[in-house]
Amino acid sequence: MAFSQSVRFTEVAPYTEADGHHYLKRIENNFKVRDGVYNINSKGAGEILFFGNVNAPVEFFYEKYPKNYYGFRVVMDSVRKTHILEIKNISNYKEVDFKTFYKCADTINTSSISPDTLVKYRGPIIYSRYEAMRKLYKVETFSFPISEPFAEKLYEKMSSFIINFKSKGFSGFSMGIHICYSTFRIVIDNDELWTLRIDDPKGNALKWSDFCRRIIEDAIAGEFIEVTYLQMLEYSM
Repeated sequence: MAFSQSVRFTEVAPYTEADGHHYLKRIENNFKVRDGVYNINSKGAGEILFFGNVNAPVEFFYEKYPKNYYGFRVVMDSVRKTHILEIKNISNYKEVDFKTFYKCADTINTSSISPDTLVKYRGPIIYSRYEAMRKLYKVETFSFPISEPFAEKLYEKMSSFIINFKSKGFSGFSMGIHICYSTFRIVIDNDELWTLRIDDPKGNALKWSDFCRRIIEDAIAGEFIEVTYLQMLEYSM
């Protein structure tokens, strides 16, 4: 079954600037119509390494300095017609030297390129970092069948969170170095791709990020209990 398209987007109160440092909210086409492929322009090399060239109805991606990545997505088993929670994790990130990674990854010298010109280099830069990750990192995948009620509720709540997220006033002083990034992504009506990326989330944004991270950690540890998370979505989130 497909995800419900009658999601109520007013259940989660708008968030304030206290919930995160800097953020990006983006709405774009889910597909590149002319090419007949998914639009992955807003995804970084780590997300492409995890999720490939497909946009799932629900995705969460977490990046922590130094370069450690993990995330999950909800996909449909086309044969069994059931929802699958797919966990992604880098198993050897501690073994990959930080400087070695960037030496392998950054094949384009961008130090003397203006920001406007740099835009056209985004594709090659992302691809070079993807290739470095693919060679250096070992990606673990853990898949769990989940019920339709849990998949629907997760989609509904994350949709409300993304769409209702607002920031008022200034984002605060930043040194340009962030400890972590949380990216939440949904597909609406198979047409629109909504992305919310928050740097160093705080407040309610941190609550959502921690919720998603706990799903990942419990799943990797073999301690994922669906009913626990369904109850949290029903009463806490």
